[in-house]
Amino acid sequence: MEEPSEGDNLLGSDTFFEDPELPGEGEAQNRQEEFHADWTERYKLARKYLYGGKNVRQDFPQAFTLFLAEAETGNALAVYDLGRMCADGLGCEAGPETAKDWYRKALTAFLIAERTAEEWQLPYLWYRIGKMYAARLGAEHKVSGTEAAGEENLGRDYASAAAWLSKAVSRNHKYAQYSLAALYYRGQGVKQDFSQAFLLYQRSAEQGNPYASYELAKMFRDGVGTEPDPWQAKEQFEKAFIGFSALEMERMLWVQRMNNIRSAAMEIVANDLIYC
Repeated sequence: MEEPSEGDNLLGSDTFFEDPELPGEGEAQNRQEEFHADWTERYKLARKYLYGGKNVRQDFPQAFTLFLAEAETGNALAVYDLGRMCADGLGCEAGPETAKDWYRKALTAFLIAERTAEEWQLPYLWYRIGKMYAARLGAEHKVSGTEAAGEENLGRDYASAAAWLSKAVSRNHKYAQYSLAALYYRGQGVKQDFSQAFLLYQRSAEQGNPYASYELAKMFRDGVGTEPDPWQAKEQFEKAFIGFSALEMERMLWVQRMNNIRSAAMEIVANDLIYC
């Protein structure tokens, strides 16, 4: 598993994806080995077709086909990305209900995969599960057979999000720190605590997260969760700017690659027209 710095019968032929009901406790236990969250070569290729990349032209239908094939192996990452694509109508007809169904299946797959994952995989899985609860993606139904994770006491949405993100924070996951900080700042799923939000943003920023540096800068500037400190605010704003600039440079390089691919394709078509 790696972590970055998403026919008429969309459910396919796999038994799990044909079943509209969530697995019961005994059934879920029997299926644990079927679910995983791995960045396989096919999954990475699907993402290249989704976003475009080096030597790969953006192709939504191809991305959808590859994600579907990967989802049928039980890959929760691919199931989630199918939800995103169906929500936005990328490579398939936009369908809110179909997207909701894929998200529900993704949350089920993440929760079951989490129980058999290796130790080094757990922080990322906890983070992804927490983010899904925070965004209310797939959380409309309780997944049976997840009591070992303490889910019966987590409730829904923000409370569940905070609980899962806290598990990832305990392993120093920088994006979980950033996400949990936002919940403490807004008092969503946890008691509002600006000091705790400040500490979590600080821990995330120390690991190079520019989004956390930006939030930290505002808290230093306004004296929220800490004493006002204009010099620290300036330093954190500068760190955020440098980080955002690096991200923008990556985006611009990606756009340039796409433009080069399109230009080459147009030149080929133009040459073909000339000699027709």
